[in-house]
Amino acid sequence: MKQPPSKILYIERKDKSYTTYEKIPPAFHPMLIQHARYFYSEDANGLILDQQIDTGGLIIYLHIIKVAPGVLVEPFAVEQVIALHVSDTIPVELHEGTKLMLRHEEVSMFNVMPVKHAARPNQEYAMSFHINLRPSYLPVLAKEFPVFKPLADMHIGDVTAPLHTVPFKMNAVSRLIRDRILSSRHIGSTGDLFYRRNAVDFFANYTRQLTAPAPIMMNQTQHSQLNNILTYIVNKLDQPHTPASLCLEFGIHRDLLKGPFEQEFNISLEELVLQEKMAHVFEWLVTTRITLSQIAKMVGYPSAAQLQQDFETYYNCHTAALRNEQ
Repeated sequence: MKQPPSKILYIERKDKSYTTYEKIPPAFHPMLIQHARYFYSEDANGLILDQQIDTGGLIIYLHIIKVAPGVLVEPFAVEQVIALHVSDTIPVELHEGTKLMLRHEEVSMFNVMPVKHAARPNQEYAMSFHINLRPSYLPVLAKEFPVFKPLADMHIGDVTAPLHTVPFKMNAVSRLIRDRILSSRHIGSTGDLFYRRNAVDFFANYTRQLTAPAPIMMNQTQHSQLNNILTYIVNKLDQPHTPASLCLEFGIHRDLLKGPFEQEFNISLEELVLQEKMAHVFEWLVTTRITLSQIAKMVGYPSAAQLQQDFETYYNCHTAALRNEQ
């Protein structure tokens, strides 16, 4: 039987056949991440634009795919990787004919072996976002960030397959991190620092689910309350955002800020507050000349010294060194 036409989609690649900005059609320019390497391929079967940001052990990919009717997309990795994947609705055929539907904004983690597979995008344009982790880097990452230990303890195997039975949905916090990655304009060593930390945060939002307790039943009012609290935290970073202050502000019981909050966003209240304050401090250090003492007040810190200590722990970078890079 004649094989259908196909295009390779590189889930992991090591070649250096980069495409320069000028050779990418202008229609895609607004979608380009400045810090990324670009790989553009177009022929009679369709087009694929790959964007790759290699932070060392974590590699960020954004693919834009458009293929002609009847054309197969063949995902392929040149080496084994663990891929945390967010997709539009794309059916994928895995090993031995096993099929998996990747639905819109579902998060799946795959062990990907260097073997071609088949996918058929269900729409004119498909977009795929994933962060790859080289298995050899996992012990190093787990030592630096204990939240990765459940993944490090997991049996990976040597077959391309999902590493969990049911995909997880994106939540408001993981979406916030992903959008921060896709919209950033940081480049150079500043970009390396920014993308690595955000890749860690995105991955961690998933790995926490691996050890999550049994689900808590919540009603729509509670879901709405939690999302209103998230919006409040992100928009008022100068506030302390303690359980006591949030309970007073929203008239809620503090129990809502424990299990239900962590289930809704896959992150604790304290971790979220730190994550968002550090993200904004990073931006202000890089894009403004506001003093560290002023920034400390803007994110509700009692002193610049305490902020500097937390920032250096979070990003493994001194605030003055980051600012001097600009």
